[in-house]
Amino acid sequence: MATETSTMKGLIGLYQPGSRHMVGDGFPVRNLFPSNDLDREVSPFLMLDYAGPQYFEPTDHPRGVGEHPHRGFETVTIVYEGVVAHRDSAGNAGVIGSGDVQWMTAASGVVHEELHEKAFAKNGGTLHAIQLWVNLPRASKMTAPGYQTILDADIPAIALDGGGMVRVIAGSFQGHKGPARTFTPVELYDVRLKAGNRTSFAFPEGHNASFFVLQGRVSVSGSQAAGVHKERLAGDCRCAGRQPPLGHGWGTDRRTDRPQWSVRYEYPCRVDASGSGLSSRKDGTFGMTDRRLTIEIYSDVVCPWCYVGKRRLERALTSVGLDMHVTWRPFQLNPTMPLDGMDRTAYIKAKFGSLEAFGQMKEQLLTAGAEERIPFAFEKIQWTPNTFAAHRLVWYAAQQGKQDEVVEALFRAYFLNGEDIGDLKILAHVSVEAGLDQTETEEFLASDKGVVEVKAEEAVGRLLGIRGVPYFVFNGSISISGAQPPDIIVSAIQQAKETVMESKEET
Repeated sequence: MATETSTMKGLIGLYQPGSRHMVGDGFPVRNLFPSNDLDREVSPFLMLDYAGPQYFEPTDHPRGVGEHPHRGFETVTIVYEGVVAHRDSAGNAGVIGSGDVQWMTAASGVVHEELHEKAFAKNGGTLHAIQLWVNLPRASKMTAPGYQTILDADIPAIALDGGGMVRVIAGSFQGHKGPARTFTPVELYDVRLKAGNRTSFAFPEGHNASFFVLQGRVSVSGSQAAGVHKERLAGDCRCAGRQPPLGHGWGTDRRTDRPQWSVRYEYPCRVDASGSGLSSRKDGTFGMTDRRLTIEIYSDVVCPWCYVGKRRLERALTSVGLDMHVTWRPFQLNPTMPLDGMDRTAYIKAKFGSLEAFGQMKEQLLTAGAEERIPFAFEKIQWTPNTFAAHRLVWYAAQQGKQDEVVEALFRAYFLNGEDIGDLKILAHVSVEAGLDQTETEEFLASDKGVVEVKAEEAVGRLLGIRGVPYFVFNGSISISGAQPPDIIVSAIQQAKETVMESKEET
């Protein structure tokens, strides 16, 4: 006869907010992690911000955070007071109020905004909320973005013996399943206990548990009671977390003197022992991690220096003998270009002032091209295209495992043959040269697939502060701008490799 046994988890640490800052102009938050260096201990959770409670005066201009990108994880917002409106580049929109939850899956990339709802902003009121970031499994990071509005009425509320209740947002409690659909197995509860009451929670084997105290004082596993705005972490392992004295105390962190929502600054990635990706980036708005050495290249297919940079990267990779995963990211040098493109001569005069001014740069490019065995034929180019469709094709090629081949074919078509790579028929023909199926490519180009993803990726690049291409990002931590010589690229690769080795040693 099988006997069920359970083991009480021991208390690992008591933590208070590690930083305090304003997100946009509408969310005054205290950060519990990662500013407390709890990256691995709370995997798969990446961040926890506690907003308010704070009263906002009436205004006709809703406060909050304007358009910004997310990628590779999910954001979970729980509202206790106030009303928050959401809108994103995938066409999703929703409003959540007291007791409601917003569960947004950024996955392959989404640009969204979070603002105080218009009527709430106009009347003024108190905002009180929590936002939690949940990492996605590596296999799910490039899935389509999603959005769930979970209303208070749809969240099971289970009464506790002795007083209190548990709202089950995700996972299950006493046979009641939460409404949130999750990629990662998580249990997320909103618990209210009557003073003096005691309850117990059973979690899957191997899971750590974290409790964030909003009001009152709580004792976990027989430990000393902790007050509000504290997080307790219980689990089966020991961590090196510090245990500060009780009391609010905001504290400071050397990493938080920059805006929390900037994506310009990057930090080395850290990976937990189980091998699932976990970002240790402290002030980024997106997290994508992997132990494998990676290179992201922001470029435009009508940028000649990007073609030169591609050749120099290839030489650098050959010299170091490493098989790195290269991903091409979109960056339109001319985002306002008419969809049909424009006459090449008119474009050059508008951009450079005169044909003579362009001629000086052309000589430099011809010299650089000759060194890299690129026979630029600028005289064949009669039309400057809008490159958005070409970037969609590059995105599509990545799904087919042919991205580098398509990028090469596009460069050749434009710079060597003078073809109009804004024309969908020419793009389909180019795809065949790169090894893609022409019919399938034509169907893709005729659809709206990849539009949201490409826009989101380009938005990330611009928020990174990129103003010119090519722009190389090595393993999310080292970046260089321009078509640098191979030795500079090799140096960046070596630095990125060292960050990976350091993260492996930490695990």
